[in-house]
Amino acid sequence: MKRRTLCITALAAMAASHAIAVDAKPAPPAMRSAAQLRELSIMFSSVALRCNRIGINIQPDFDMFAEKQKGVLARTEMSLQQHFAVRTKADLHAEIDRYQIRVLNFYGTGRTDQQICSQFSNLLKRLAEGDAEGKLLGNIATVMVPEPLLEADQ
Repeated sequence: MKRRTLCITALAAMAASHAIAVDAKPAPPAMRSAAQLRELSIMFSSVALRCNRIGINIQPDFDMFAEKQKGVLARTEMSLQQHFAVRTKADLHAEIDRYQIRVLNFYGTGRTDQQICSQFSNLLKRLAEGDAEGKLLGNIATVMVPEPLLEADQ
């Protein structure tokens, strides 16, 4: 329990550096959760790339996470596709691409050092241990992505 509390505390500190102010109405709870999960996954991927750029390879940890959580991540993607299909008459793929590019641009920058890479590596390994329902993943997404960029579109 102490280790989990320490992990959540570290996540809260990291989330503070990624938080943004959004002056928009919140998305419905299911969409908010889907956006938080998707944005967290993109954050993990971006950090893995940034860590690789400074010579620290956490890509295998990300790949293991993505494999173990593929069911949750696939359901998240389907929810977002339904959201954009209902929300706009424009080309569905173009809307999703615009959203994901905005998320990539947001999380693609930032401070990356050995400590951050180590923290993300440990987190990815922990998430790769299981939790097929995604409860732990959802809790972490809520902490690390408190204001999903999807809400800026609302």
